[in-house]
Amino acid sequence: MSVAVSCLGALASIAPVQAESLFRFSFDNTPDDLIVFPVVGRGEFSFAVDPGNGTHSLGTLGDFDMSFRVSGKSFTEQDITTPLDEVRVVISQFGSTRRLQFSNISATGSGGAGGSLDLFNAAGQFLSFEAPGGGSGLRLYRTSDSSPRFGGDYFAVQAIPEPASLLLMGAGLAGVAGFVRRRRNGAS
Repeated sequence: MSVAVSCLGALASIAPVQAESLFRFSFDNTPDDLIVFPVVGRGEFSFAVDPGNGTHSLGTLGDFDMSFRVSGKSFTEQDITTPLDEVRVVISQFGSTRRLQFSNISATGSGGAGGSLDLFNAAGQFLSFEAPGGGSGLRLYRTSDSSPRFGGDYFAVQAIPEPASLLLMGAGLAGVAGFVRRRRNGAS
Protein backbone atom coordinates (compact mmCIF):
# COMPACT_ATOMS: atom_id res chain seq x y z
CA MET A 1 0.00 0.00 0.00
CA SER A 2 2.88 2.38 0.69
CA VAL A 3 3.96 2.03 -2.96
CA ALA A 4 0.52 3.26 -4.09
CA VAL A 5 0.70 6.19 -1.69
CA SER A 6 4.21 7.01 -2.95
CA CYS A 7 2.99 6.88 -6.57
CA LEU A 8 0.11 9.21 -5.81
CA GLY A 9 2.42 11.55 -3.89
CA ALA A 10 4.81 11.66 -6.85
CA LEU A 11 1.95 12.42 -9.24
CA ALA A 12 0.70 15.19 -6.97
CA SER A 13 4.14 16.80 -6.88
CA ILE A 14 4.36 16.75 -10.68
CA ALA A 15 1.12 18.72 -11.17
CA PRO A 16 -0.03 20.55 -8.06
CA VAL A 17 -3.74 21.21 -7.77
CA GLN A 18 -4.57 24.86 -8.30
CA ALA A 19 -7.59 26.63 -6.91
CA GLU A 20 -7.94 28.82 -10.00
CA SER A 21 -11.42 29.35 -11.40
CA LEU A 22 -12.16 29.99 -15.07
CA PHE A 23 -15.52 31.17 -16.37
CA ARG A 24 -16.32 31.25 -20.11
CA PHE A 25 -18.65 33.93 -21.47
CA SER A 26 -20.97 33.91 -24.47
CA PHE A 27 -22.66 37.05 -25.84
CA ASP A 28 -25.61 37.23 -28.23
CA ASN A 29 -27.33 40.22 -29.83
CA THR A 30 -30.88 39.74 -28.54
CA PRO A 31 -31.91 41.03 -25.07
CA ASP A 32 -34.43 38.23 -24.47
CA ASP A 33 -33.06 36.26 -21.49
CA LEU A 34 -31.69 33.48 -23.74
CA ILE A 35 -28.38 32.99 -25.47
CA VAL A 36 -29.33 32.46 -29.10
CA PHE A 37 -27.29 32.15 -32.26
CA PRO A 38 -25.52 33.90 -33.70
CA VAL A 39 -23.18 34.29 -30.75
CA VAL A 40 -21.48 37.65 -31.34
CA GLY A 41 -18.84 37.40 -28.66
CA ARG A 42 -16.90 35.19 -26.31
CA GLY A 43 -14.68 35.80 -23.34
CA GLU A 44 -12.96 34.44 -20.27
CA PHE A 45 -12.63 35.60 -16.70
CA SER A 46 -10.33 33.80 -14.29
CA PHE A 47 -9.04 34.41 -10.81
CA ALA A 48 -6.24 32.77 -8.86
CA VAL A 49 -8.21 31.70 -5.78
CA ASP A 50 -11.82 30.53 -6.03
CA PRO A 51 -13.80 32.39 -3.35
CA GLY A 52 -16.75 29.98 -3.58
CA ASN A 53 -20.38 30.78 -4.30
CA GLY A 54 -21.68 34.14 -3.13
CA THR A 55 -21.21 37.85 -3.82
CA HIS A 56 -17.61 39.09 -3.76
CA SER A 57 -15.92 42.43 -4.36
CA LEU A 58 -13.78 42.34 -7.52
CA GLY A 59 -11.21 44.37 -5.58
CA THR A 60 -10.69 41.53 -3.09
CA LEU A 61 -10.35 38.66 -5.58
CA GLY A 62 -6.64 39.31 -5.97
CA ASP A 63 -5.07 38.25 -9.27
CA PHE A 64 -7.63 38.03 -12.04
CA ASP A 65 -7.56 38.05 -15.81
CA MET A 66 -10.31 38.83 -18.25
CA SER A 67 -10.49 38.90 -21.99
CA PHE A 68 -13.63 39.61 -24.02
CA ARG A 69 -14.18 39.92 -27.76
CA VAL A 70 -17.66 41.17 -28.64
CA SER A 71 -18.75 42.26 -32.13
CA GLY A 72 -15.12 42.65 -33.17
CA LYS A 73 -14.15 44.73 -30.13
CA SER A 74 -11.53 43.45 -27.67
CA PHE A 75 -11.32 44.21 -23.96
CA THR A 76 -9.06 43.09 -21.09
CA GLU A 77 -8.77 43.82 -17.37
CA GLN A 78 -6.58 46.86 -18.23
CA ASP A 79 -9.67 48.47 -19.81
CA ILE A 80 -11.76 48.48 -16.61
CA THR A 81 -12.97 51.99 -15.71
CA THR A 82 -15.31 51.07 -12.84
CA PRO A 83 -13.60 51.20 -9.41
CA LEU A 84 -12.86 47.57 -8.50
CA ASP A 85 -14.24 47.93 -4.97
CA GLU A 86 -17.66 48.85 -6.46
CA VAL A 87 -17.89 45.81 -8.74
CA ARG A 88 -19.49 42.68 -7.33
CA VAL A 89 -18.83 39.23 -8.74
CA VAL A 90 -21.89 37.05 -8.14
CA ILE A 91 -21.17 33.31 -8.33
CA SER A 92 -24.03 30.86 -7.96
CA GLN A 93 -24.82 27.22 -8.58
CA PHE A 94 -26.45 26.68 -11.98
CA GLY A 95 -27.44 23.05 -12.49
CA SER A 96 -24.29 20.96 -12.38
CA THR A 97 -21.98 23.95 -12.94
CA ARG A 98 -21.60 27.50 -11.62
CA ARG A 99 -22.66 30.81 -13.15
CA LEU A 100 -20.98 34.21 -12.84
CA GLN A 101 -22.60 37.64 -13.17
CA PHE A 102 -21.35 41.15 -12.52
CA SER A 103 -23.18 43.54 -10.19
CA ASN A 104 -22.35 46.81 -8.44
CA ILE A 105 -22.87 48.48 -5.07
CA SER A 106 -24.78 51.27 -6.82
CA ALA A 107 -27.81 51.06 -9.11
CA THR A 108 -25.95 52.64 -12.02
CA GLY A 109 -22.22 52.07 -11.48
CA SER A 110 -19.61 54.78 -11.97
CA GLY A 111 -17.40 53.47 -14.75
CA GLY A 112 -18.51 55.85 -17.49
CA ALA A 113 -21.14 53.75 -19.30
CA GLY A 114 -23.59 53.18 -16.44
CA GLY A 115 -23.01 49.46 -15.94
CA SER A 116 -21.99 47.18 -13.11
CA LEU A 117 -18.64 46.76 -14.85
CA ASP A 118 -17.52 49.10 -17.64
CA LEU A 119 -14.52 48.59 -19.88
CA PHE A 120 -13.20 51.20 -22.36
CA ASN A 121 -10.48 50.05 -24.79
CA ALA A 122 -7.76 52.18 -26.40
CA ALA A 123 -9.98 52.77 -29.47
CA GLY A 124 -12.62 54.42 -27.24
CA GLN A 125 -15.06 51.51 -27.59
CA PHE A 126 -16.82 50.24 -24.50
CA LEU A 127 -18.35 47.08 -23.07
CA SER A 128 -20.81 47.58 -20.20
CA PHE A 129 -22.46 44.88 -18.08
CA GLU A 130 -25.96 45.65 -16.79
CA ALA A 131 -26.12 47.43 -13.44
CA PRO A 132 -28.49 46.32 -10.64
CA GLY A 133 -30.83 49.20 -11.48
CA GLY A 134 -31.32 47.86 -15.03
CA GLY A 135 -34.13 45.58 -13.91
CA SER A 136 -33.28 42.59 -16.10
CA GLY A 137 -31.50 40.42 -13.56
CA LEU A 138 -27.86 41.28 -14.43
CA ARG A 139 -28.02 39.36 -17.71
CA LEU A 140 -27.61 42.14 -20.29
CA TYR A 141 -24.61 43.90 -21.81
CA ARG A 142 -24.07 46.69 -24.28
CA THR A 143 -21.26 47.96 -26.45
CA SER A 144 -20.49 51.25 -28.15
CA ASP A 145 -22.67 50.05 -31.08
CA SER A 146 -25.76 49.26 -28.99
CA SER A 147 -25.64 52.40 -26.84
CA PRO A 148 -27.80 53.64 -25.15
CA ARG A 149 -29.81 50.36 -24.96
CA PHE A 150 -28.47 47.04 -23.77
CA GLY A 151 -27.88 45.00 -26.91
CA GLY A 152 -27.97 41.40 -25.77
CA ASP A 153 -27.57 38.76 -23.12
CA TYR A 154 -24.36 37.42 -21.65
CA PHE A 155 -23.95 34.08 -19.97
CA ALA A 156 -20.89 32.84 -18.09
CA VAL A 157 -20.37 29.31 -16.74
CA GLN A 158 -17.42 27.70 -15.05
CA ALA A 159 -15.11 25.86 -17.44
CA ILE A 160 -14.66 22.12 -17.09
CA PRO A 161 -11.27 20.84 -15.91
CA GLU A 162 -8.55 20.84 -18.52
CA PRO A 163 -7.78 17.53 -20.27
CA ALA A 164 -4.26 17.34 -18.86
CA SER A 165 -5.59 17.29 -15.29
CA LEU A 166 -8.05 14.55 -16.17
CA LEU A 167 -5.27 12.56 -17.85
CA LEU A 168 -3.07 12.91 -14.79
CA MET A 169 -5.87 11.79 -12.50
CA GLY A 170 -6.57 8.82 -14.80
CA ALA A 171 -2.90 7.82 -14.75
CA GLY A 172 -2.89 7.92 -10.96
CA LEU A 173 -6.00 5.75 -10.76
CA ALA A 174 -4.53 3.30 -13.27
CA GLY A 175 -1.39 3.09 -11.13
CA VAL A 176 -3.39 2.33 -8.00
CA ALA A 177 -5.47 -0.28 -9.88
CA GLY A 178 -2.30 -1.92 -11.18
CA PHE A 179 -0.81 -2.02 -7.70
CA VAL A 180 -3.97 -3.60 -6.24
CA ARG A 181 -4.10 -6.18 -9.05
CA ARG A 182 -0.45 -7.07 -8.62
CA ARG A 183 -0.90 -7.39 -4.88
CA ARG A 184 -3.91 -9.70 -5.33
CA ASN A 185 -2.04 -11.88 -7.84
CA GLY A 186 0.93 -12.11 -5.48
CA ALA A 187 -1.31 -13.18 -2.58
CA SER A 188 -2.87 -16.16 -4.43
